[in-house]
Amino acid sequence: MLMSALKFGVLSTLGEVIGLRIRKGIYYERGFGVIPRAMVWAILGMGINMAFIIFSKGVPVFLQYLGMKNAVIVMTEVLSWEKVLVAFSISVAMNTIFAPVFMTLHKITDMHILKTGGTVKGFFSRCINMGESFQNIDWQRQWGFILKKTILVT
Repeated sequence: MLMSALKFGVLSTLGEVIGLRIRKGIYYERGFGVIPRAMVWAILGMGINMAFIIFSKGVPVFLQYLGMKNAVIVMTEVLSWEKVLVAFSISVAMNTIFAPVFMTLHKITDMHILKTGGTVKGFFSRCINMGESFQNIDWQRQWGFILKKTILVT
């Protein structure tokens, strides 16, 4: 879990900095909140690791419940069409159940970081108002692009 926190804290934050560079031509912007973003990504990274464990173990058990008798054991064997089917099922389950909630939470934390000035002190100065945050999300973009085109079709 600590390695997931470190990996996501560093690499995902770097991805956001590169995204800022692509959007605005700069690597740093006042109020962007590199440190708060790294902290949030570290926590999200642990959540992603947890989701991989839960879905990779739970989906094969669920497939067995549905009648695929060897779904758990096939994941420990060599590559086969059954293994591909189980892996695909794990991916579909994660992308439809976990990813939309994760991406929405990620959007809310990004909005909170920007709203509180991008500082660690600002980030912890007040709790996230979830009701207000949900109302302020651009749902056309969140659903129409982020969820629909980048998560659900992958």
